[in-house]
Amino acid sequence: MTKLHELIIVGSGPAGVGAAMGAIGHRIKPLVLDVGNEPPPHDDIDENFYEYRKRHSVHELMMGQRHEGIYNILNRTTMSPKLTSPMMQYVIEEADNLSPLRQDGFKAVQSFAKGGLASAWGAGLFRYNDRELASMPVSATELEPYYDALTREIGIIGREDDLTPYFGTDRDLLEPLNFSRKSGKLYRRYLKKRKSLNKKGIYMGFPRLGVLSRDYNGRSAG
Repeated sequence: MTKLHELIIVGSGPAGVGAAMGAIGHRIKPLVLDVGNEPPPHDDIDENFYEYRKRHSVHELMMGQRHEGIYNILNRTTMSPKLTSPMMQYVIEEADNLSPLRQDGFKAVQSFAKGGLASAWGAGLFRYNDRELASMPVSATELEPYYDALTREIGIIGREDDLTPYFGTDRDLLEPLNFSRKSGKLYRRYLKKRKSLNKKGIYMGFPRLGVLSRDYNGRSAG
């Protein structure tokens, strides 16, 4: 017997997952489908990448044997360096051929990878404000309940600081990770010259990241 679904969501990126969460909140069990390019095998990496690079050279993974990681220089265009590394190029592979775009003055990035651009996600999370949504048919205030629900579901770190006007409220945020030694030193120097730097349009603080600083909702920190 064929099983029918009230809602089918194509794509398991941030938008697809957010839509699925909204549907479940209305007691609708969606079917989420996703296909696409998958990451190349790196059988030698069996641990956290940041721990791996402490003991191994990652030049080939990040730059490539033919230095294809310097895509921006070779192609005279602008794209996030993370997407140009050999280990991440599968995320944007064949996108320009499969879905060519006319663009002028900017570089649109598309993905036909499984999980979409979320596969190269840097864990940064922020809320759009009214200024950024000025030309949109929805306001930041209307989006607040949905942002709050995602914050509680994901577990986002951050705190009230000088970046709050740009990243949004500190409501329901988890405590941030500790600064590295160099970052901590830089931040302390910023605080000493905060007023003068703010007048020049320079602000610093803790980013909003989808990283757990403590065990949360049945998931381990890290």
